[in-house]
Formats: sequence, C-alpha cells, structure tokens
Amino acid sequence: MIGYVKVYKPELKMKDFQVYNAYYCGICKSLGKRYGLIYRNLLNFDAVFLAIALDSINDFVCQLEDFRCILHPIKKKVRCADSISIDYVTDITVYMTYKKLLDDVSDDNSLMAKIGAGAFKGAFNKASDELGNLGPVIEKYLLDLNNLENKNSDSIDETADCYGKIYREIFMHKLNKELEILPAIEWLGYNIGRWIYIIDAFDDIKSDFKKERYNPILERYKYNNNDSVEIYKDSIRDRISFVLFAALNEASKSYDLIDKNVNSGIIKNILYEGLYSVTEKILNGDCKNGSEKSI
Repeated sequence: MIGYVKVYKPELKMKDFQVYNAYYCGICKSLGKRYGLIYRNLLNFDAVFLAIALDSINDFVCQLEDFRCILHPIKKKVRCADSISIDYVTDITVYMTYKKLLDDVSDDNSLMAKIGAGAFKGAFNKASDELGNLGPVIEKYLLDLNNLENKNSDSIDETADCYGKIYREIFMHKLNKELEILPAIEWLGYNIGRWIYIIDAFDDIKSDFKKERYNPILERYKYNNNDSVEIYKDSIRDRISFVLFAALNEASKSYDLIDKNVNSGIIKNILYEGLYSVTEKILNGDCKNGSEKSI
C-alpha cells in the first residue's frame, strides 16, 4: 500500500470527515496495539479506504469513541472502536510493507531496506499467520510481477494486471462469497490496484531513471537522454492519462452497482473526486507520491 487513495477534502461533508478520521485513528491504534508503537508509522490513506470500503460492503456501522492521542494530547479525538475490517487492514499493511522493503532490497540493494526488512520480519510472520491462505495468493501475483520486471517487460497492461489482481484478492478475502454484487466488488478492487500501480510508475519516472530501476513506462516509451524528464513526461502524458482515467472510470462504474448506504459519501468522494484530483496533480507534476500531511 502506497498512499495514493485519498479523499478530496474540499467536497467532503463534516460528518463524513469525522468518520474518515475515526477510521484513520482506529487503524493507527490497531497497528500500535497489535504490532508495536513503531508500526503506527505504516499508516497510509490506502489502508483507510480499504477498511471503510469493506465495512460499507458488509453494511457495518462502526461505533465511535472519544480518546486521547499521544501525538495530540490537548484535544480529544474520535476513533472507530469496533470495525470488523480494521484489524484485517492492519495485517495487510504490515504484510505489504514488508514485501515493499524486500522489493527495495532487490532493486537498489538498499541498506535501509535491509535493516527494515530484518526488523519487520517478526511482524510479517504474524501478519502472514493472520491472513492465512491470502498470503500465498498475494505471493503468486508478486512472483508474476517480479518475473515481468526481470524480463524488463514493456507491457504496462501486464504489470498493472498483477497488482490489480492483488488488490482484487485483498478486497475479496473477508467477504461473503455468496454476495450478488461480488463481480462488481472484484472489478472495483482490480481497477483501483491497476490505477495505483500505474500512477506510482508515472510518479517514480525521474527516480527510477536516475537509479536505473525497472519502470514499465520507461520500457514502453523510451527516454531520450537529450530531453529533460519534464519534456519526456509531457510527451507521454496523454497516453498515460487515458489508461489511468479508464481504470478510474471502471472503478466508479463498479461502485455504482455496489452502492451501499454505509460510508457511501466517503467512498464516492474518494472514487469520484479524490482519485481524479490525485491523478491530475501527479500527471501535472504538482505532488510526489501522494504527498500530503496526515490528518
């Protein structure tokens, strides 16, 4: 999970913003309680969306409770106290963070990533146990993705497909398999995963080129060293934009078929406005890696 899936604050109602904050704080609490205080630093916007979306699909309304946050001790805050999805999302966050660290070790032989992976190994083992048979499924698609990367695949579609399938499986793991809206949920998760992979690849073009790391966009559209990165991005922006907005359009159409009352305002804000805003900002070079202060 990378942190691109965000709300669009200017259009989010205050009551929905309170619930969104409550999930944010609930996941933070769960990370600290179940894995240790340092793991609270793993909290990201993708995790918050996933917990909110899963509770919405399950028609679960979480109970809110006041608490004192050690980082904000003066003013009382509100957290989601009993969400059936928060602990699951916590496990996913730890699991995927560890996998990202291993990927950084493989790509850059990063010393910091090696240290992080060593320190997180115990937490990863716990998360793997909690996730059960989801772990091997994620491993399979990560292996498929790794094989494409090792071959320097120039297929943006194939590489994004692997990540889309990972998100699809994460969405589906805790759901009732008899739900009539299951195909729509699968398609929603899949297209969000595709979007995340491609927006991250576009966002990382400059650093990937500099460090000679694999990037499907750089493989597909060769970079002319005589041009600046900005000129290169300008030359491919329309083509990448088409792929990104196509994925968002499919995700939005999927949720129209799911549409639940619980948390609906938050999810629609994210899908119809938040992700479009992030896409435009990154395509235009206005932000990096979803850069935004925490809530």
